[in-house]
Amino acid sequence: MANPLPYNGVNLPEDEQIQPELVPALHGFAPAVLDIPNNNNGWIEEEPKEDPKMEEEEEDEEEEEEMDIEDEMDDQEIIYPYEIEEGKLPPPPVDSDTFFDSEPEVEAEDEDGDEATVGTITQTSYSVPPFSGTVYVESRSSCKVFAPGPIGNNVDMLQRKVKGLAQQMFDRANTEYSTLKRLGEMDQYLSGLSTKRRSEVREHYKLKQSVSTLEDQMRGLMLEDKEDKERLKKKLRVSQQEKEQIEQAFRQVIEWIRRQFGVEIPPCMGDNDATTSDDAHP
Repeated sequence: MANPLPYNGVNLPEDEQIQPELVPALHGFAPAVLDIPNNNNGWIEEEPKEDPKMEEEEEDEEEEEEMDIEDEMDDQEIIYPYEIEEGKLPPPPVDSDTFFDSEPEVEAEDEDGDEATVGTITQTSYSVPPFSGTVYVESRSSCKVFAPGPIGNNVDMLQRKVKGLAQQMFDRANTEYSTLKRLGEMDQYLSGLSTKRRSEVREHYKLKQSVSTLEDQMRGLMLEDKEDKERLKKKLRVSQQEKEQIEQAFRQVIEWIRRQFGVEIPPCMGDNDATTSDDAHP
């Protein structure tokens, strides 16, 4: 066995003693110095106490803001449609559907010019009173109010628009009247055609009935003729049979007379029916 190393050990460096260092407080976490239960790691922070006076003031401010909002909703907004300077007229509404560049003229058939009559439709002239007042748009508390302003010659423009609308209504009424008149005429024409058609159908039905009656009569006559022919044929056969029987009886009588008395009777029934003495007596 080899000689072991002295002290039976290995040459190792000596262990150095390390002193523990204190860990600094984490950023964002409070040290565990509060007197709060279960707050060992310092995550729970103490909330500051609220002042009741501050809470009352905040509630009062919120109520005032709500009241201001309600007042703004209830207040009616005043809108001035035109702001007119002195000596100027307001611009007309160009985008209006009823705006006309020229004033339409309404022709009247009467000499007075007050009324225009076409058929049963009558148009009378009328005037538009000057417009003034406040216009309320929509309803409820949020409606807008258009305050009356200096309108000026807008009444003339309104009168022109009303006249134009009246002319349009007048033309439309005339068109409707003419359309109704044409429809009435067409209805009368169609009703006349329907009456004529009904009469033709009635006549055709009568002709058909008469033809069917004639066919029945012809069929009956044909049947009667056939029956008459059959009856005549039967009579003819009976008469022929009777004739043959009579001829046979007559020949028998002649034969009996000739045998009994030896008298020769001349033939009277034809050459075919007569017999000679030579034939009778060989």
